[in-house]
Amino acid sequence: LLPRLRPARVLAPPMACMKRADLPSEEEISAVQWLGGAGGGLVWSKLFGGSLLFGVLAGVLAARAVAHSHSKAGTYLREAGWLAYERYRVARRLAVDAWGWAGSEARQVGVPPPRELQRMAVELLRRAVTELR
Repeated sequence: LLPRLRPARVLAPPMACMKRADLPSEEEISAVQWLGGAGGGLVWSKLFGGSLLFGVLAGVLAARAVAHSHSKAGTYLREAGWLAYERYRVARRLAVDAWGWAGSEARQVGVPPPRELQRMAVELLRRAVTELR
């Protein structure tokens, strides 16, 4: 009575999920938006006396538009975005390594774990509040 069920087929072409080489990557766009937002916030608020939030929004949108254009400025901006993203990755890796090193040094010296420190700080604050009353 019921028709025989067949597996679903994907209607997209086989290579549709691949990114084209001439389109900007997600990392480039993300970094370009950060750079554009920072630049827009500074320029808009200083030169035009407008709000910082509007400047950030205008900078993000302008940077995104230029990054997606196929002009020389778009190429330079995407390159700057990629370099900023690479610097971010290096700084993040160094911060994670430093955090791990600091934790291992603290354990060797005998500093309690963070949860224990938090509990001790809350207890000290409670004592201070009860003494002030």
